[in-house]
Amino acid sequence: MCQLISYEHITNSPFLGYSKSITNSPFLGYSKSITNSPFLGYSKSITNSPFLGYSKSITNSPFLGYSKSMTNSPFLGYSKSITNSPFLGYSKSITNSPFLGYSKSITNSPFLGYSKSNTNSPFLGYSKSITNSPFLGYSKSITNSPFLGYSKSITNSPFLGYSKSITNSPFLGYSKSMTNSPFLGYSKSITNSPFLGYSKSMTNSPFLGYSKSMTNSPFLGYSKSMTNSPFLGYSKSITNSPFLGYSKSITNSPFLGYSKSITNSPFLGYSKSITNSPFLGYSKSNTNSPFPGYSKSNTNSPFLGYSKSNTNSPFLGYSKSNTNSPFLGYSKSNTNSPFLGYSKSITNSPFIGYSKSITNSPFLGYSKSNTNSPFLGYSKSNTNSPFLGYSKSNTNSPFLGYSKSNKNSPFLGYSKSNTNSPFLGYSKSITNSPFLGYSKSNTNSPFLGYSKSNINSPFLGYSKSNTNSPFLGYSKSNTNLQ
Repeated sequence: MCQLISYEHITNSPFLGYSKSITNSPFLGYSKSITNSPFLGYSKSITNSPFLGYSKSITNSPFLGYSKSMTNSPFLGYSKSITNSPFLGYSKSITNSPFLGYSKSITNSPFLGYSKSNTNSPFLGYSKSITNSPFLGYSKSITNSPFLGYSKSITNSPFLGYSKSITNSPFLGYSKSMTNSPFLGYSKSITNSPFLGYSKSMTNSPFLGYSKSMTNSPFLGYSKSMTNSPFLGYSKSITNSPFLGYSKSITNSPFLGYSKSITNSPFLGYSKSITNSPFLGYSKSNTNSPFPGYSKSNTNSPFLGYSKSNTNSPFLGYSKSNTNSPFLGYSKSNTNSPFLGYSKSITNSPFIGYSKSITNSPFLGYSKSNTNSPFLGYSKSNTNSPFLGYSKSNTNSPFLGYSKSNKNSPFLGYSKSNTNSPFLGYSKSITNSPFLGYSKSNTNSPFLGYSKSNINSPFLGYSKSNTNSPFLGYSKSNTNLQ
């Protein structure tokens, strides 16, 4: 048999004042609390549960003002609250649930102004809100859902200006918006969806200038845009899709200059671009695709100089390029592929010097290269492959000295090399492989001294070495591993 639990507590303090508390459970039923303080004021609270039903609270404070609250649950139904404060002003709130239905709220503050709100749910249907503030201005909002349908909003602020917005959904259909601000200017926007179809926008700002935009989708088809700004200049853009077909763009800026671009796709075919800038100079480009076929480009810049380029693909065939720069000098390049066959390149620069290169492939066969530089000196190279066979190289540099090299492969057979440098001295090397057999090397350096080496392999058999260095001294070695 359960026994009733009763509890009572009383406190009387010269600082915190009088306090009385009564609790009468199984389980958490009835509770009463009274507080009377010289600082926090009078407070009374009553609770009558199983479970969390009925609650009443009264507070009267010299600082926070008067406050009354009443709750009548199972479960979370009906709630009433009243607050009257010398600082935060008057506030009243009523809630009538199961579940979250009907709500009313009124606030009248000397600082934040007047505010009223109505809500009528199951579920989240109808909502009304009005705010009138001496700082933020007037604001009104209406919402009429199941689900998220119809919404109206009006704002009139002494700082942000006037704003009006209308939304008519299921789902996200029709939207209208208008803003008139003393700082951001006038703006108007219209949207008519299911889904994301038709959109219209217009902006007229004292700082950003005039802007107009129109979109007509399902899906992402047709788009028009026009901007006229005192800073960025004039800009016009037209797009006509399904899918990403035709696009036109014109820009005329007092800083970046004139620019025009035309694109005609399905898919990524034809493109034309013209740019005329007071800083970057003139540039013209033509492209005629499926799939990166034909491309033409001309550039004439006061800084980078003149450049011309032609490309004629499927796939990566023929390419021609000419460049004439006041800094980098003249450069010419020819390429004739399927696949990577024939290539010719000529460069004549006041800094890097003259350079000529010829390549004749399928695959990577024959290559010729000549370089004559005021800094790196003269260099000549011949290569005759399939695959990596024969190679010849001559280098004559004012710094690194003379160097000559011969190679005769399939695979890595015979190699000869001579080097005569004012710093590293003389060096001679002979190699006769398949595979790594016979090798001879002579070195005579003003710093490292004289060195001679003979090797006779398959595999790594016999080795002879003589070294005579002003620093490391004399050394002789014979090895025969067979």
